[in-house]
Amino acid sequence: MKRTLTFLPLTVCLCLLIGYNFMSAQWSPATGVPPANNAAAPINVGSVTQAKSGNFMANIMAAATSTWSPEYCDELGDNCFLATDVTGDVNLPVCSNGQTLVADATGSWVCGTATTPPSVSWLANNQHSESQCTSLGGTVQTDGGGNKFCRFVAASCPSGWAKHQNWAAYRVTTSPCGSSSCTSPARAWSNTAGAPSQSMSCRGVNGSDSWTPFQCSSAMNEVGCY
Repeated sequence: MKRTLTFLPLTVCLCLLIGYNFMSAQWSPATGVPPANNAAAPINVGSVTQAKSGNFMANIMAAATSTWSPEYCDELGDNCFLATDVTGDVNLPVCSNGQTLVADATGSWVCGTATTPPSVSWLANNQHSESQCTSLGGTVQTDGGGNKFCRFVAASCPSGWAKHQNWAAYRVTTSPCGSSSCTSPARAWSNTAGAPSQSMSCRGVNGSDSWTPFQCSSAMNEVGCY
């Protein structure tokens, strides 16, 4: 006897179950007239431009060639700048949202209202602010004329800063003087012109066996800048 009919009852049962499920299924009409309610196209790697009406957020945004926008804002949207600049100066962009470019308490340019600009505590000649001084590790000082400047523990002013009058401090400095050495004194923080110096005669300067007058100067270790 052949066994080809052994699974016939099982096949018939499966067909009956499938037919029953099909007949009991309920019809759900489309939610809109085509092409309405079509699924939006996903972001893809194709060359066709894609537009999105809502915001687009990502942890990192990187452009292989360039990125552009008619307006650029900070994270909270409080300071927004137009893509054009003021009189060709790329460091002074034009504010949007009806705001005006003003300097904040650190001397940085931000967008604000023209009638209530942020207060800035400037140093002498309005070149740098107190906040810029302290952010570089300096301390704010006031000279005899009421002008504020920044005191740095350094031998020179930071790049872009200028020395304020003669404010400085000097340390004891030893310099070679022929076969001996010359030591110049220190000077405390003050507005005094010229570095402290020491005069002496040295033997063996530039290979000479005679005594030669020599003057050594102290090295600056603090300086006043604006």
